[in-house]
Amino acid sequence: MAQAALRLTKHTLNHWCRSAGPAFDASLAYEFYGFGGPDAAEGLAPHREKRIPIFSGPTSE
Repeated sequence: MAQAALRLTKHTLNHWCRSAGPAFDASLAYEFYGFGGPDAAEGLAPHREKRIPIFSGPTSE
C-alpha cells in the first residue's frame, strides 16, 4: 500500500471524525431528551390499551 495515500486518507478521516463529533453529541442528547419525555410513554401505552395515542409533549403540534 502506498504510504502517502494511507497517510492522507487517515488525515481526512480523522478530520471528519473531529468535525462530526459535536453534531453527534447533540444528536445523542436530543434522542435521550425525547426518550425521557411524556411522548415516549404515550407512544407505548396505546399499543397495550388498544387506543389512539394522544401526544402532548413539548414538541407536539
